[in-house]
Amino acid sequence: ELKMTFELDPEADYVDMSMSKDHRYLAVFSVKDGSNYVEIVDADTWATSNPIEMFPATDDLVHSWGEDGSLAATNGNGYVALFERIEIKKDNGMTVPYSMIYAGKIPNNIDKNLFGSGLAIASKDGKMALVQNPLSRQGKEDARSAELECAVIDKTGLIYHGLLKSNITDKGIVPVPTENWVNWN
Repeated sequence: ELKMTFELDPEADYVDMSMSKDHRYLAVFSVKDGSNYVEIVDADTWATSNPIEMFPATDDLVHSWGEDGSLAATNGNGYVALFERIEIKKDNGMTVPYSMIYAGKIPNNIDKNLFGSGLAIASKDGKMALVQNPLSRQGKEDARSAELECAVIDKTGLIYHGLLKSNITDKGIVPVPTENWVNWN
């Protein structure tokens, strides 16, 4: 149905589409020549970013939108691509809605812990924070722990990674002292 209103690349395989949380932008994900691409489309005007190469293609493409319109994606194999909503007007009158913060490999395959249900992302000034409750170490499949794992990535790659240990229980939230921050790289 998309091809009725949007020009598709006949050499690409289209694998997913997703609307931003405010329904202003549509991310169209494709695979071509062994790489994943994303094209970010203005849902009002159908203006497009043109396809942007993100990372080597796998069957495990996962993406997440932030409340601020930022977009993060991973191939599930240690590669991420992060986009910040910028909305800059060019001299020719065109609006550039997104800027790529980073596309590349991150250490220790932390994308496997971060990406999934409940991932929160936000970007500002060329940096993106990704925050997630990591999988439980108690052996429960798909159970999340009360800790918060945080990664901050800029144009150079991963700049911060750590865990905030939490005392959150089903009975309420207990204040967490700052000495519970651990494992910062």
